[in-house]
Amino acid sequence: MARPKVKYRYRYSNRQTKLTEECVRKLEEAASVQADVKQRCFYAGISRDTYYRWIKENPDLSDRLDDLYEKLPLKARENIARRISGESTLGDIGLSKWLLERTQKDLTPKLELSGQIDQLGINKEDDQLRLELKERLRSNMHKRWEEREKIKEAQQNENPK
Repeated sequence: MARPKVKYRYRYSNRQTKLTEECVRKLEEAASVQADVKQRCFYAGISRDTYYRWIKENPDLSDRLDDLYEKLPLKARENIARRISGESTLGDIGLSKWLLERTQKDLTPKLELSGQIDQLGINKEDDQLRLELKERLRSNMHKRWEEREKIKEAQQNENPK
């Protein structure tokens, strides 16, 4: 039989919370540099359970951290827009492009390769030419292999061990 769920209670009722200004500042710093939740918690010195409990209890904190998390890509976009319009940029344009390529998945084109050639777009003459070239290449490679084998045989016959 399953044990009944009991709400978490502090052992000591006079225990002080870790939700201090310094801890919130560290969480904000980590969020502003695109750190994930695990990294934010490590930097602030709290557990993930504590983090999620605080987020649940303080929706304003959650909104603030989400806003800070989105700020860096927004600055990168602004930097690229300034460069396009001819204004001076606030930072390295290459780093801005790099950040957006890796963080904004919706901006990068998706290319899927199946490895199959679409036979509808190939002309019969082109396909025949492709097959002829493939066969000629195969025969040329075989001829070169035979020549190398003959040379090796000749060298072995000249220099027996």
